[in-house]
Order: sequence, then C-alpha cells, then structure tokens
Amino acid sequence: MSLHITKNLEETKLKKFAVAAVGAGVCAIALTGCYSMPKNRSEFIHHENIQKTVFTVPRNMDAVIAGVNKRADTCINTGYTQSGTISSMSRTIQIMSIKKVSPRKAELDYVQRSNNVVGEPEGGMFMIAADFEANGARSTKVILYHGSFQETLLGAVRKWIEGDVSSCHGYGG
Repeated sequence: MSLHITKNLEETKLKKFAVAAVGAGVCAIALTGCYSMPKNRSEFIHHENIQKTVFTVPRNMDAVIAGVNKRADTCINTGYTQSGTISSMSRTIQIMSIKKVSPRKAELDYVQRSNNVVGEPEGGMFMIAADFEANGARSTKVILYHGSFQETLLGAVRKWIEGDVSSCHGYGG
C-alpha cells in the first residue's frame, strides 16, 4: 500500500515539475519577444500576422451594427466557460462589442480573456476587429482584421454583417 502511495506522490511531483517547466518556457518565449501579443486594438490591426479583408455590403450601417449586436449577445457574449480539472481550472470569457466612433464610423472588437494565459494583455487577447464606414444611407464598407484559422468565426460574422442573423452559423451559442 505505501509503495502505491509513494509512486503516486512521485508521479504528482513529476507532473507539477513538467507543468512548471512548460510554463517557464512559455514565459521565456513571451519575454524574449519571439511572439509579441498585441496589447490593444491599434497593435492588433497593425500586427504583421493580422490579415485584412475589405468588402462592402448594401446595408445601412445602423442595420449592420444592430444585426451583429443581436448575434454577439446570443452566440458570443454568453458568460464564462470553464474547463480542466479541480487542480487546473481554466475560465474564459469572450466579449464582442461594437461602438460608434462618429456618425459615419463604428468599430467592432472581439476579445477573449482567460485566467491561465501567460503574457495575456490586461484587456485580453484580440480575436478579430472590424471597422465599419457608412457609404451613404444604403451601403457600408467593412474592414475585418483577423488571424489565420478563423474560418468559422469569420464566416459567421460576415453573414451577420450581410444581414443573415437567423443563427450563430456554427460559432458559439
């Protein structure tokens, strides 16, 4: 019996050491500048790894904003998600917000915050951002700023922008 307890204790110590070593490695990478996480919207949209998709929709900017807000509230802004075990619980919240910055312009920010991301900026990690600009009363220019591998998210947001707010389109909710 004591051999089994000692073995489990040694395995637990080894696992904790491995987690600490990986964490230290991630910290070292973050601190040496091998990867620089954007700290704010401006850094995100100008970051070298962020792609830009530009398109125009035949919709009034206020209608675009209302549609995206409706789906953001039901598909993304749904509260915390938790995963992991009792000893290493991860809590994540996702927040998509749109604000008018002038009568003809608006900005969308989609940020994810987690309690266990080393080097996460104070306001969280940007997932996507967008600029909206009214082109008259019936058209809106859209610039989406995004990383790679976000096809489902981008597809859903684009459908919401285009006016299809019938569902989450496979993202969240």
